[in-house]
Amino acid sequence: MGKESDQTGTSGFKWWRDLPPWIQVLAAGATLLLGAGTVLGVVHATGSTPKGGAVSASTIPSATPAAASGGIYHQGPLVLAYNTGADLDAPPSDRQWSELSASRDGGGADLWSLYPDLAGINGATVVTIDSGTSTACQNATGWLTPNSFQDLNLGVGSFLCVRTSQGRYSLLTVTAIDTTTNTITFSVKTFKKLGD
Repeated sequence: MGKESDQTGTSGFKWWRDLPPWIQVLAAGATLLLGAGTVLGVVHATGSTPKGGAVSASTIPSATPAAASGGIYHQGPLVLAYNTGADLDAPPSDRQWSELSASRDGGGADLWSLYPDLAGINGATVVTIDSGTSTACQNATGWLTPNSFQDLNLGVGSFLCVRTSQGRYSLLTVTAIDTTTNTITFSVKTFKKLGD
């Protein structure tokens, strides 16, 4: 083994020690960058950290604002009677979603019901979607103009998204409809925005 082992084997890496120090530093840095890039690439592609990896979830960019900001801001049931609205930006402590019945123009309501017609108000907008995934609202297209009341043909199990006046997304699932009183009941999830 002798001399050949000293040149190419694992006993000392003589060729490495003979390189100028500035090349050793550059090569070590490139090796670290390539290793980190591989780990982040695996985490991004698979959604999980490889064995032995020490990658923080906060270092991986998120595809959606809701996920980037940490999840659910407020969730719970919402019952909208005819000619009432709700502030979907209401804090989690407000179990009534700041239900408003006096005036559409006063207050911070985002959604108003004249069932079967609904509209986003005060700058909020709505769109119907086909699935209730946590990213469905962020990926939705076809948002309606604010204050444009339309019959959205909702039934039990239908999904509605609201982009609120404060920039959050709310996913609403219809859980009940009472056509004798024109009342519609939703299960609501309002997602956090950056800064919440």
